Amino acid sequence: MRRVRAELRRVAATHLAGRRASLCVDVGGGTSRYRDVLPSERFVSLDIAARDSTSVVGDLTALPLASGSVELITCLQVLEHVRDTRAALSECRRVLTPNGHLIVAVPLLYGEHDVVDYWRWTRLGMRTALEDAGLEVLEVTAYGGYFMSLGVMLGRFPGVVLGRASQGWTANGDARDYARYALHAALGLPFTLAANALERLDRLDVRQDDAAGLIAVARRPALPHTDGRP
Repeated sequence: MRRVRAELRRVAATHLAGRRASLCVDVGGGTSRYRDVLPSERFVSLDIAARDSTSVVGDLTALPLASGSVELITCLQVLEHVRDTRAALSECRRVLTPNGHLIVAVPLLYGEHDVVDYWRWTRLGMRTALEDAGLEVLEVTAYGGYFMSLGVMLGRFPGVVLGRASQGWTANGDARDYARYALHAALGLPFTLAANALERLDRLDVRQDDAAGLIAVARRPALPHTDGRP
């Protein structure tokens, strides 16, 4: 998503100050589509299922990484699919170096997607979740206001009226699957154009209470935790 990419660039410039992390782990990264935005000497894509772009297979609630070994963790559009989010965030804190950063992106006004989709957070809810995991919150910012959220809803119109499309021409479906996919693409074009136009109006939405999603940045405190956590 273009807006998420822009927010990640801003976050990297603001909080990483141009520094390249010695190690960046993209948890639940899938294809790691934002890899080029994240400055690091070494990049690792960790996912629960192996695919061509996966470096390490592992569970976000039990990361197969040493404590205090990772300078930058990204968790982008993943946390809503994790049942035990507190365990996941606590694991991120455990493997971060002191003053290491965690960048989280989650949807807000976005429909259910994928087979497993548990959660949505407000800005206060995300801040609370990060603090409860023992992380120092640097920012929680909305991305995409009312107009972008409206555009996202418009972009889902083909799926509402036609049902979910197949995975495309490489899917092992029959002619009806391919026809449905082509109809999705044709019907979706004007709505995609409308969504792009609406997104440009977001500058008018000052409060951004109807945000499409949130970007949060937190870090592991440098000092030992007072409750005995490492």
